Amino acid sequence: MTKVKICGLSRMADIEAVNRHIPDFAGFVFAKSRRQVDADTASKLISALNHNIRSVGVFVNSPVEDILKTARLAGLDIIQLHGDEDAGYISNLRKHWDKEIWKAIRVSDSISEKTLFKLPADRFLLDAFSPGVYGGTGQTFDWNAINISYTDRVIIAGGINHSNAANAVKRFSPYCIDISSGAETDGFKDEEKIKQCINNIREVQS
Repeated sequence: MTKVKICGLSRMADIEAVNRHIPDFAGFVFAKSRRQVDADTASKLISALNHNIRSVGVFVNSPVEDILKTARLAGLDIIQLHGDEDAGYISNLRKHWDKEIWKAIRVSDSISEKTLFKLPADRFLLDAFSPGVYGGTGQTFDWNAINISYTDRVIIAGGINHSNAANAVKRFSPYCIDISSGAETDGFKDEEKIKQCINNIREVQS
């Protein structure tokens, strides 16, 4: 069953919305972004999160010690690396973090198991590539570039909304679908769009 992540939560109103519709994951962005939150804010939001929703912290090219400090203060369940972090970086982080680590890959060329799974992450989030931009583009990538048969470790992101989320599930049967701008109106999370995205993903699997 493909899971759902709503990313970029920054207000208590966002927490109240996801608590009513229960995605599997809630994402909090600690990198520079209009959705950025600090550890104290994230801690307050996560403490109000339904216990069935796991928290994911998104970081971009941050020092390992900074990530660990923030993750522990905020009470994160999962660390998502969305920058240029390599195998050595991930291995170093894993020495100090015994929970899941997700690694985002910005898709610009063909992606295969050989190139993807060599990194020591638990799961891989495939997102659109834009030079100098690490996520949050709201653009889809070329789905034909994915040449992966085993997708239980793969998360599909990038321009996902209520109109294409079900198609992504049917095409890839990924571990999870990640939605951010596709669940927003005028830059803020929109509860109706959150509901539509979650319902569409779950209905196509029922």
